[in-house]
Amino acid sequence: MSGTAVPTDDRGLRRDLGLADLVWFNIAIVLGVQGIAMSAHIGPVSILLHILAAVCFFVPFVYVVASLSRQFPGEGGFYAWIREAFGLFPAFLCGWSWWLGVMFFLPVMLLAGAATTLRVFAGNREAEQFALIELAVCVGAVWVVTAVNWYGFRFSRWLNDAGSALMYAAGVIVLIACGLSVLRQGFVTPFHAVLTFDPGTLGLWAQIAMSYGGLEMGSILGKEIRDPARTIPRAAWLSAAACAGAYIFGSLSLMAVLRPPNIDPVSGLVQAASVAGTAIGAPWLAYTAMTLPVAGTIGRLSAHVGALARMPMLMAFDGALSPRFAELHAKWRTPYLILMVQACVCSVLLVLARSGETLRNAWQLLMDMSILTLFFPFICMFAAAWKFGRRLSAFAGIAVSLLSMAFALIPPSGHGSVVLFELKLIGGTILLCRSDSSLTANSEQAANPSGDEEPV
Repeated sequence: MSGTAVPTDDRGLRRDLGLADLVWFNIAIVLGVQGIAMSAHIGPVSILLHILAAVCFFVPFVYVVASLSRQFPGEGGFYAWIREAFGLFPAFLCGWSWWLGVMFFLPVMLLAGAATTLRVFAGNREAEQFALIELAVCVGAVWVVTAVNWYGFRFSRWLNDAGSALMYAAGVIVLIACGLSVLRQGFVTPFHAVLTFDPGTLGLWAQIAMSYGGLEMGSILGKEIRDPARTIPRAAWLSAAACAGAYIFGSLSLMAVLRPPNIDPVSGLVQAASVAGTAIGAPWLAYTAMTLPVAGTIGRLSAHVGALARMPMLMAFDGALSPRFAELHAKWRTPYLILMVQACVCSVLLVLARSGETLRNAWQLLMDMSILTLFFPFICMFAAAWKFGRRLSAFAGIAVSLLSMAFALIPPSGHGSVVLFELKLIGGTILLCRSDSSLTANSEQAANPSGDEEPV
């Protein structure tokens, strides 16, 4: 840290994040190596789907985030845009739904990292024998990352940046290894039938669109970013190009050395590294491809945890939640109470997800629940963009979001019980809607404190 004073906002939040920090932060949020494996598992048609998702969803998403961040700099991101467009109550519903959706995604990242490790050391048949160890490690990671974020972005940004760099490095190494393997033995996957798809993988299609979400998190941190009106749009476009390229070329690399049905949607990167490493005389590559993403997952988790805690804080500032959630640590100026609540909720979700489900199905269940709860605020964000004049981007974003929510209801191939899967997915989402309704009284009272005026 330099000796110069760090600027703060009117509530004492420190502006610790610059352009490079935000670019790495966005990459850590958006890019997931498991997303590459998942799309490669679908087959060559996933490349077409990635291109469509990038054109019809990602580009409109980035454009909305960049343009509205210029119009409303440092005002809480999409939560503030929805509030400005439709009022406090709709903004509260979207903010709460978004917070829950990301909460579901945190165990997804941890379970995927655990699956990657177990793939190398235990194999598919023995992995379930280590369920308790895997669960303990995942819960421990949540609390370690929470402790780091307790001290704010001045410390956690280094963990975030390192995690993003390690994840990206793992993808680049595997891409190079797969390229060298192709030079020796050619492409393994035939690309003559690009439009051929397996109906059993339809439920995974929604995850391709989902994998391009996340840039809204950077805009939420506007009060902790230096010159947010310029920094957020520039970081959004730079990180978008890096992530879209990684997804498309990464999926091609995996299919170059493995046939799609043989690619595990969770740990496919390690599979490809093992095959490509053997082909080029570097069998140790599988361990490298496992170590870097697992270490990077900690940084990626840290980025999510830090940004996620700001949403309840913003809603508490507006009076939509208890004022306790607006309290900042006296020294570190962080929402410490929210961080503790998040760690507890995430720990419970990890335990519940692993009950009665294999590792892969637990990962799939949490991902689908995350999609259902996250795309609702995305739809509202695009609706706000429509009101503010970004109509073409808004139309494309709403259409893709609705389609993704429909695909998320389709159970994955190889599930244990369709009934159990759907009960957990739909029942869990309904339960969350009930929790929404239990909190709306505070939001309505904040929007209409006198009780004799029409609510916002």
